[in-house]
Amino acid sequence: MANNTEEKLFSQFPPVSTEQWEAVITADLKGADYQKKLVWRTTEGFNVRPYYRAEDLEGIKYLGKKSGEFPYVRGNRCNNRWRIHETIAVKDVAEANRLALHAVEAGADSIGFDLSEKLSAQQVADLMAGIDLNATELAFSGKPDAELPDKVLSGGRDPKTIRVRRNSVYFSASTRSSGSFRSRAPSATATTDSSVTRPSPGSSGGPRRGPRRNS
Repeated sequence: MANNTEEKLFSQFPPVSTEQWEAVITADLKGADYQKKLVWRTTEGFNVRPYYRAEDLEGIKYLGKKSGEFPYVRGNRCNNRWRIHETIAVKDVAEANRLALHAVEAGADSIGFDLSEKLSAQQVADLMAGIDLNATELAFSGKPDAELPDKVLSGGRDPKTIRVRRNSVYFSASTRSSGSFRSRAPSATATTDSSVTRPSPGSSGGPRRGPRRNS
């Protein structure tokens, strides 16, 4: 048996050039159109060849990049931290706050509030009352409200912990905050982080995988 630490797999076989591969493929096609039979065109307009070789990778600068490094071909996170997330539909502010505190007590460290209507600054404060924002990530979604980031900040919170995306506002726990405040120019993309969603009080079933959130 070959010693894999010293010898490469198949090193005993003679190398096969791209030209040789293409000659065999052409023979197997028996006159059929190569492009139509073997080249796949994605919905984005890219042509995907039936095979690629090491020579096709020459000159690609981002090869070897790690996750969390530009241009993020292996993901935009350099860790695999998970958050336990629960989304709560806000129909009554006091009840939604009670459910949020119950979820946090049960172990959730990421709470999502799905708003059915615009809330006043006082209602937003009441909704977040009792939640330790240094340890718990908040996400607001649902009814669009361009003033929501300002309402969240009205309690003297650090703008650097707020991130806004279309129809959503994310408030990251300060221990992991790195975003910037954008009240009128929502980000076109969302950065997300892994989380586990717990069922709301009164529902059945165990924890389930929820939407990823990344702070």
